[in-house]
Amino acid sequence: MGAAIPQITSRRFFLKAAATTAAALAASRIAPARALGANDRISFGVVGCGEQGAARVTGLVERVEADNVCVRAVADICRRRVTHAQGICKGDGYLDYRRLIERRDIDAVLVATPDHWHAKIAMDALESGKHVYVEAPMTHTIGEALALRDAVRRTKRVLQVGSQVTATKCIWQAHEAIRDGRIGKATWAQARVNCSAGGRLSNDDHKSAPTAGLLYQHLAPLLIAMSGPNGEYPSRVNASGGLYIEKDGRGASDTFLMTADYPSEYSIFLISTPANEPNLPERIYGKCGVMDLNMGLKISPNGQISEVRSGNCSATQTCVPPKPARDIAGNFIDTIRGRANTLYCNVELGAATMVAIRMAVESCRQNKTMVWDANKEQVLGGRPVEV
Repeated sequence: MGAAIPQITSRRFFLKAAATTAAALAASRIAPARALGANDRISFGVVGCGEQGAARVTGLVERVEADNVCVRAVADICRRRVTHAQGICKGDGYLDYRRLIERRDIDAVLVATPDHWHAKIAMDALESGKHVYVEAPMTHTIGEALALRDAVRRTKRVLQVGSQVTATKCIWQAHEAIRDGRIGKATWAQARVNCSAGGRLSNDDHKSAPTAGLLYQHLAPLLIAMSGPNGEYPSRVNASGGLYIEKDGRGASDTFLMTADYPSEYSIFLISTPANEPNLPERIYGKCGVMDLNMGLKISPNGQISEVRSGNCSATQTCVPPKPARDIAGNFIDTIRGRANTLYCNVELGAATMVAIRMAVESCRQNKTMVWDANKEQVLGGRPVEV
């Protein structure tokens, strides 16, 4: 099958760093997060005050009354950004995010930094007893994703990954329909990623996996539809593509196609291309029919299949209109308060999504099939790389 790919940013290395942080926090006598009642105000700290972070600060301020939240502090290495964010929330500002995390009056930390800082800041926040909302992608490497998953399991804190499409009601309706056998055995899902001619698949300066607006935002919801809230780790991943249009010296492909196979016997196909209007609807195929997810949920049966005529499968085309749903930040707030039982994108789904995407990036770079060893939680195949 091939040798395991050494994880340079390995779980062991990352957990060792986290243990050092935990010891420092303990030495500082930082109190664990306070127990929150259903009606208690939730105090946020926001780390990362660039364009995305400032928008998140604004969003939290706009829901101060409706959701009984506040932004007590912001942090960024750029003073100008800190000052701008402070003007929005009227909170304190720091150039060192650790000063924000140390505060006992902050219940939740929103991480909106560049991707390669997500895991470190999220881990530090968890170790200090905070709940965490982290923008997608959840981490920079597979090792970080698994370490962060393990930390959430251990600390029992709430962690939400900001994959916005997971808040779409039709994704959850699709999962219910598949569970009920409406299209028979679901075997294949597909989606197209919007990628303008000037876009990038990944930030190759940091060798990161595809960013939030690209593959992550489409794979996580399809995993919900096919496998449920926790998603599923792939068994095998293949990817291809290249730099076909943007001949500017970048290391990342502008055209990228990936296929991930899963133990529950289905495959997911994703394509990212700057080509003009590629016609690839977001769709799930089953033995007895298909489900379209572009505008609500549409179930179209194959009337020639016997299961359609005599079983649970839909016998006629059914359009399920989209229902109003809580947005992803509101879902995070509700879960902290105990009002919601299911996070839209929890750490289990976040880790499973990260593993598949990172395997796809390495498959394309190395021109090899990547295989996931579920027992050892390692990637098999290819040469030693940072994964």
